[in-house]
Amino acid sequence: MFFISKHAIVAFLGKKGNFHMDQSPRSAWSGVFPATLCPFKEDYGVDEDDLAQYLAWVAQHDGVTGIVVNGHTGEITSLRNPERARVVEVAAAS
Repeated sequence: MFFISKHAIVAFLGKKGNFHMDQSPRSAWSGVFPATLCPFKEDYGVDEDDLAQYLAWVAQHDGVTGIVVNGHTGEITSLRNPERARVVEVAAAS
């Protein structure tokens, strides 16, 4: 399931570690949900390749059951809405 607020998204991990969307009403709020960083290129654009690799690395750690992107690590204030949406898309595809 994805939990989406105005500024953040949490992607719950499936059994194989892949992000997935679960429409069931059950609560999946258990485990660790790390707030992740967003890597940038020298031109201040989002480095999508590094972001995907980083999120996959974070997700592989024991106990991690979800990932928070566009959260409270500071870069959210420098991203425009389309960039925030793209970060979510990269996270969901990772």
